[in-house]
Amino acid sequence: MWIASNIGFYSIVKKPSHLNEDGPEVHVIRARDENDLNRLLAKTSQAHGFEWKEASVTRIHDWDYSDYRYRIYVENSEDFAAIFDALNSTITYDNFKDEILATPHQLKKYKAYEGLWFDIMDAHRKVHSEGQA
Repeated sequence: MWIASNIGFYSIVKKPSHLNEDGPEVHVIRARDENDLNRLLAKTSQAHGFEWKEASVTRIHDWDYSDYRYRIYVENSEDFAAIFDALNSTITYDNFKDEILATPHQLKKYKAYEGLWFDIMDAHRKVHSEGQA
């Protein structure tokens, strides 16, 4: 799953942790920008009365040769739900692209988001114009 938000861009998958490859699958939240994960963790931690069930989730791991260099491993479903609650609380705008233009630390991603928007819109139009809905 990709999540493009006004605090960062994330790829979320479920697989064994690089820290325990023989262990159970965990949610891995990956980012190309370490500050995106720092903002996500900070936003989650700010919720009134919130405490991480697994403190290890707050450690950002750095994998030098990966397309998503920075990762957190979320083992606990309550922590994972809290992260989504935090993301939900950031949606205070009525137009995502305008929000990114107004968010200095995300502005560098605007062209990529705009390109993705156009590519998906173009693919949608092609499918529907060919009667493949």
